Order: sequence, then structure tokens, then C-alpha cells
Amino acid sequence: MVLLGSIYVEALFYYLAVLQIAVGVYLVWQGLRWVEYVRRRMQGDPGFNAPRAALLCPCKGMEPGLERNLVALTEFDYRNYEIFFILASASDSAYTTVKRVAERSKPPAHVIIANQPEGCGEKVHNLRMAIEQLAAEFEVLVFADSDGRPDKFWLRRLVAPLNDKQTGAATTMRWMIPNGHNLATALLAAWNASIVSMLSEKGKNFCWGGGTAIRRSVFDEIRVFDEWSHSVSDDYSMTRALQRAGPLDRFRAGVPHAGLRRR
Repeated sequence: MVLLGSIYVEALFYYLAVLQIAVGVYLVWQGLRWVEYVRRRMQGDPGFNAPRAALLCPCKGMEPGLERNLVALTEFDYRNYEIFFILASASDSAYTTVKRVAERSKPPAHVIIANQPEGCGEKVHNLRMAIEQLAAEFEVLVFADSDGRPDKFWLRRLVAPLNDKQTGAATTMRWMIPNGHNLATALLAAWNASIVSMLSEKGKNFCWGGGTAIRRSVFDEIRVFDEWSHSVSDDYSMTRALQRAGPLDRFRAGVPHAGLRRR
């Protein structure tokens, strides 16, 4: 009985070892496919179409590198956009920094005080209040987070896929950079990379709140504003709205642009 049991254990060990190797090979193959996809997207020409865009960035509290992050949003190679920084209160510790960045911005920049939310999350409430104040001339809504630092081509590449009318929304994803030799941030970067590589041209993508562009007509048609009225999540609520939209349920993932960081 002891010998028979050891044979079973040995067989199980070899089975699990082969399974682990197969999973590793599959993940490497998936990773190579993703790298090729990213390279193809980065080399693509975003074109010259630049619909008038409203860039909305909710802010809350002082974060490491906040001012430089916000300044990056004012430096995009995109000729037709305005920035809307939104805070819940003028007493927020980030208000002075946000105000200074807005005053020095080359593209028009505005600071909106949304006040306290009722029945929904603060970030969602801030976005709702800002969108209510937007002029009708804005054709595209772009959402960004205050703790990311995108490069100057980020906005142009994010908006470009919307030229395809069958694209409901275009989204990117954060790429975390380890903070020096800190083990915790290295583990966080590795964990995040596995999520980023799930996004693909034909995958089950989702709208990340830190980098999504959507045509305003689509935003209104799928009733995202109403979806947000009792929600605590801006991105998953928008994703659900798109998935329910029938022919508009296709939305594409962008790429994790160099320089977009979260620590």
C-alpha cells in the first residue's frame, strides 16, 4: 500500500509539473502577442482629426508629484481641447496647486468645485457636476486621473480610435514604475503588468477611469450620466453601459503609454 501510494504521489507530481510548464508557455505566448499588439498600436498614425475634447480630471488631496502630473495634462500635442479640474471643495489641500496649474496652462483650463456628493461616490459626483457645465460644442469626453503622468501624444492617440463610429470608447491603462529598489513597489508593478497585458484588440476590455475617451453623443445615448447617479465606480459603470448598448458594445483598448505612472 505504501509503494502504491508513492506511485500515485509521483504521478501527481509529474502531472502538476507538466501543467505548470504548459501554463508558463501559454503566458509567455500571450505576453509576446500583447507586446506585438502594443508595438502595432504605437506605430499607427493617429491621423489629423482632432474633435473638440473636454479633458476631465477629478482631484483630491496632495499626492506625490501632483503638480507635475497636472502640468503634463496641459502639454498635449492636441490643438483643440480644454481641461476641467474638479474638486469637491475649495478647502481641499490640492486646491492651491490645481489653481496654479490652471492659471498657467496654455490650453484653456478651469477649476470646478462640485461640493459634497449625494447618493453616489465623490469622484462620480465630481464628474457629473463637470459634465453638466460643459458647452455643447465639446464632441469628445476624455477622463484622466491626477496621479498619472502621460506623455504629450497620449491624448491624440487616445482620441484617434473614435474615428471608427463602431468604437464605443477608447481606453488605455496605467503602467506602474517601481520606486527605486523598493520591493513593495516592484511587486505592485509586476501585479499591475499582468492586468495591463489582459487588454487586447479583441479581449474583454474595460474602461479605465484614468484614461478613457468617448464621443459625447455615445455617452448620452448609452445614458452613462444616469448610470452614475447611484454609483461609486465611474469606469465599471461606463463599461456596463457600453456592454448593454447592443451594436455599440465594442470598445478598444489603447496602450500603456510610456510615462503614465502610478506609484
